[in-house]
Amino acid sequence: MKVERVRSNLLEEATQDYVGLHEIVWDLASDDAHGTEEERIHAAQTLIAELRQSCDVRIFRTDTWPPKLWVAVPPDEYFGILSSAESWRVPAEVNPATLFWLTIESTQLKDAGA
Repeated sequence: MKVERVRSNLLEEATQDYVGLHEIVWDLASDDAHGTEEERIHAAQTLIAELRQSCDVRIFRTDTWPPKLWVAVPPDEYFGILSSAESWRVPAEVNPATLFWLTIESTQLKDAGA
């Protein structure tokens, strides 16, 4: 799956529901061009950084799997979360799970090219 296809999927899904950071890495994993986990995380970080330029991206934290309570993360914490490899792990790897999810305000989509 090309990065543009992942971007398109992310724009569509994140305006309707929460999208886990780990789910973005999964989408990138289906594209052989993003071989290692580290490369996929880097591509996902770049993608989200680009989206933050044109969209109202919001990050939430859950501390259970499956998620029960969604806690908004203050924007000044986004860089640290997106920079940490731990934030991108799948639920089975971090139990009890602190997982990070994002949403995008749908009113921003026209400017983001969706």
